[in-house]
Amino acid sequence: MSTTSPPAIAIIGGGFSGSFTAVQLIRQHRQPLRILLFNCRYPVARGIAYDTYSDEHLLNVKAGNMSAIDGEPDHFVNWFLQQAEGKGLDPGQVPFMFLPRSVYGRYLSDVFEQQLLRLPPSVSVEIVQQEVTDLRREDHHWSIVTEPGRRIKAEAVVLATGNSLPGTPSGLTGISESSRYCGNPWLESCVVTTNEREVLIVGTGLTMVDIVLGLRGKGYTGTIIAISPKGFDILPHRNFPPHKAILDELREPYRIDQLVRVFRQHVFAIRKLGISGEAVVDALRSKTQEIWQQLSSREKRQFIQHLRHLWGMARHRLPFTIHEQIQREIRKGSLIIRAGRILSASEEQARIKLEIRPRGSDATETLRVDRVINCTGPQPDIRKVASPLLQRLTDRGLIVPHELNLGIEATADGRIIDSDGNAQADFLTLGTLLRGALWESTAVPELRVQAAGVARHLVNLLATRTTP
Repeated sequence: MSTTSPPAIAIIGGGFSGSFTAVQLIRQHRQPLRILLFNCRYPVARGIAYDTYSDEHLLNVKAGNMSAIDGEPDHFVNWFLQQAEGKGLDPGQVPFMFLPRSVYGRYLSDVFEQQLLRLPPSVSVEIVQQEVTDLRREDHHWSIVTEPGRRIKAEAVVLATGNSLPGTPSGLTGISESSRYCGNPWLESCVVTTNEREVLIVGTGLTMVDIVLGLRGKGYTGTIIAISPKGFDILPHRNFPPHKAILDELREPYRIDQLVRVFRQHVFAIRKLGISGEAVVDALRSKTQEIWQQLSSREKRQFIQHLRHLWGMARHRLPFTIHEQIQREIRKGSLIIRAGRILSASEEQARIKLEIRPRGSDATETLRVDRVINCTGPQPDIRKVASPLLQRLTDRGLIVPHELNLGIEATADGRIIDSDGNAQADFLTLGTLLRGALWESTAVPELRVQAAGVARHLVNLLATRTTP
């Protein structure tokens, strides 16, 4: 008597995207199933984003929109109200709070662990704590190769590798191997200092804010300098409802000139009423992916070159208390914001010497600091990511870098497109790697929908393959 093993789905990456694809597979399964979750660096479910070392690192989205489960909008809020920190709070106010990311990470871990405790008998989950170095298509299955040389078979693969480390700006290559250079800003070691007088942060976005809070939380009292081409532009969240009137004027087919014209008209109109332009951006969130998919390649390039910074400024905001804390640092002079570019960097007499060109100037300046922390954001170009797996998949044509260097070529529902132009039904992705296809593809409100959709696709795929 022979027995047939249940079909296996391999998920490469154990952060939010990978873990909650697994959760959705468990919830949606219709037949026996093996789930292989490959994770080797950060805690399962929390990933790099929510494995934070400081309670001062807050979510940048209100709790009411941070449910990890698609279709259950109150899931996170209800969980939090049952925790020690949430008991006694007004349930009507919690959805509007910006809670600590450490609490949210605990939520993700708890939901994932509870799901494993309630596994149906026909589903198994194996967490493989080994790095995937290669995968190959063999006949009607995939062969996954891990660092020790182990080979595992699966009927389908989900590439959920999440955010990569920041790329090293050309001006910093001279110190890339220095102990005074921190290339991974999410490590706690980046904010542990001794008697350093000045720290330079490269980048003035949300990660820069985390580093400032982390340094101060560790007792650092020296001067912090932050530099980016345009300088500091992060805005605080304001309690304005989405300006949905703009949706009445948007018409298909979408064109970049129409979008810019209508956007500016509405921003100008609401500013007269004392409402900030973020209300327009919030209204567009529900249409962003749809609009992006209809733009031509030329229009997408125009957006990235001319409007990306303005969109990001309105899109990525800070809780008001954190914004005010950063503003106090700036007013005191303990945080200095510079607009300019780093031309070169070198280690000199136990310090870092940098040549910079201030914005709007042809002259250069010399800056000396004790530590440099790279907060330029995840590297979006997979050809520049230090990943043997992505490199091998690219070399063999199983994945193709997106034409705008935003992740990889894929369909909107996550099917990876190979070098022959085929959308692979049994090879899917979600999250950061889908930025080129969807633009907005990194926040929980998008990721939970993608996780549910990828799981639904795979459940249907396996059902068709096993149907007599």
